[in-house]
This record gives sequence, structure tokens and C-alpha cells, in this order.
Amino acid sequence: YQITPLSASGCAGTPFLMSIQIIPSSVQMLNPDTLIICSGESVDLDLQSNTLSLAPIWNCITTTSTLQTPSTSIQYSSTISDVLVNPESYTQEITYSVNFIGSNSTSACPGSANPVRVFVLPEPTINPIPDWFLCPNEIINQVPILSNTNNTNIEWFHTGDNIGLPYVIDTTLLSPSIIPGVTSQNNLQIDQTQTIHLLPSYSYSIPNTVISKTCKGPEIAFNITTKPIPEILDQTLTAVCSEIQLGVTFPTSNNGVSASSYNVTTIDLNSLSIYGGNVGTGNGLLSIDLMDDSFVNDSNLSDTVIYNVTPVISYTTPNGALSCEGINFIIKAPINPKPVIANSTISVCSDDSLTVNLPDDQDGPYVATNGYSISNIVIP
Repeated sequence: YQITPLSASGCAGTPFLMSIQIIPSSVQMLNPDTLIICSGESVDLDLQSNTLSLAPIWNCITTTSTLQTPSTSIQYSSTISDVLVNPESYTQEITYSVNFIGSNSTSACPGSANPVRVFVLPEPTINPIPDWFLCPNEIINQVPILSNTNNTNIEWFHTGDNIGLPYVIDTTLLSPSIIPGVTSQNNLQIDQTQTIHLLPSYSYSIPNTVISKTCKGPEIAFNITTKPIPEILDQTLTAVCSEIQLGVTFPTSNNGVSASSYNVTTIDLNSLSIYGGNVGTGNGLLSIDLMDDSFVNDSNLSDTVIYNVTPVISYTTPNGALSCEGINFIIKAPINPKPVIANSTISVCSDDSLTVNLPDDQDGPYVATNGYSISNIVIP
């Protein structure tokens, strides 16, 4: 408009121009009105309308959410930049009210408020799993993986040694979310440790839309360690005589894994009987507990005591004490019989020489040539 001012006395002034901006009554928001984000992410939504002369104002109008922490007071920035944290185990939805107003504060023209819906997914986390310490050949049942959200997808892969689990090198979906059962194994002389890596994710689709999102949670890992066990070969001891102590210890390991103790599971005496020592089955025996065992052989042939023995090694782990049984082995202890001769009395005349032969064991074992020794002579 060109306007000429007129004074009260009728004097015309210098014409001037006045521009009038007409703000449309139908302001349209051009930015998306529905978003989906992961917990801990920023909304990061730039607000735009079809009228460049208008500036956005916005605030969160949802009051029932536990999200941390949307802006509920009026904001005048052109971007919704709230960082939203979802502490729950389910997806939460909040609504922002967005409006566009004129920049002239004396004649602000409000448009129609526009809702912006924001869906915030929870962060999926896996319940901590302590490290495992196992003996070889130990049967472990399936282990369910528990998380803070329903329908959490879990991927997994392994690194380290082979302890019996089906080996997974590439990241693979664990479906169902259960670590399969396993029989542990360790055929070496050192610890075998496998690290299990678990990666959770949570997906959500907004109903009646094609909008969806998958959020990944923090990886957790735990170790499964299978300890080595002693291996001892079957042993045949040097034969000892009836009633004589074996005089040897339980044998040492053949694979370098020393036994802490020994379990005697069975003893086969055959025709022999126990003479001395703490002979019997039992657990936790020391290596020296075999030395004083002795047996009676009343027969005329050598016979053998057979021990069935399991070596045991004890470990101290962060989870407590662990005892692992090694491979069962056999100890054969041959026991030779001794001659048994009855007392006898012979008579000779004074000054005559003794011309008798020393008696023998009639049913064996026979006395060896030059096998007699005189240990005592009594003259009344």
C-alpha cells in the first residue's frame, strides 16, 4: 500500500509504503509425523512447514510415559533433539505437539497443532552368565538365555578352544534362545577354554504402518573351561612274597597332569587274604597309602591282587573347588607264596653227626636249593 499521511490542519505529508504479510490459515507440517528410535538415541527431527515465515514451537504432551527425559515445556528450536532413554522392557510411545507461529511477537498467528508420535524401543540386555569350569566328560543340560525383553533375538559365535559345543565361527541366530546341551571334552594336558559371545537385538513394528526398527544391545561373553585330567597306564608291580608289604606308591601320571588323590573302587583278592595295611576301597587316598598293603598267599602258586583305581585332581576355581576324576586304571600286585613246613623233632646219639635232610613244603612251594637259613639255635 502507498499511504499519504494528512495532518489535522489538512496538510498532506510525504507518501510512504506499507507491506502486509498474509499468513495462510492452513499451515501444513512437512516433516514426518511418526518416528521410531532406540533407547538412548536422539529424536533428531527437523521441523518444517509449508510457510517459511513461520517458526516452530514444540513440547511433549504425554504425561504417562517413564521415558527419560522428554521436554514438556515449550521449546522454540527448529529441531526436536530430546535424547530419550527407555528404562522399561517394552516399547513406549510419546506424542509431541508441534505448532508454527509468526515471528512478529506482537501479532503471532498460531496455526493448527500437529502431533508427532515417537516410539522408543528398550535396550535389550542379557542376564549375566558366570564362567563355567568343567571336568571332561561332564554332561551339561541345555541353558536358556534370559533377557530383559520378550522376543529378544540372540546371535552367538565362539572363539577359543573346542570343549564339546558345536563350533560356531560366524555370527548365527541362536534359535531358540538356548545354549545346547554338551558333553565336555579335553584330550590335552592344559585348560581348554571356549568363549561364548552373545549379541541381543530387539525388533518392533509400529501397528498399521510399514515402519519398524531393530535395536542392538550390548554383547556379553562368558568362558567355558574344561580342565585336564590325569591319565595313568595299567601297572603290574614287581612280585613280593606273602606277608611282605608292596613297598610302592600309587603310580604317577603319564600325561603330566598330576593326581591329587586316588579312589580305589574295587579290590579283587582272588585266593589271597589281607595281612596288613589299610587295605580296602575308599576315596581320597594319598599316593603312599599303597605302600604298606600286604597279603597272605597260602597256596603253592603265585596269585595276584587287582586294584581298580581312579586318579583324581583337585582344582581351585573362581566358582569354588572342583575335583575331576581321571581315567580308571588297574594295578596288579603279584604275591608269591612262601614255604610252610611243620615243626619236626629228630633224635641222634651223642657225638653222632646230623645226617638228616631238612624237610620240604610237601604241597609247595618247594624250598629252593640252598634255600634254608638257620636263624637261631637253642641248646637247653
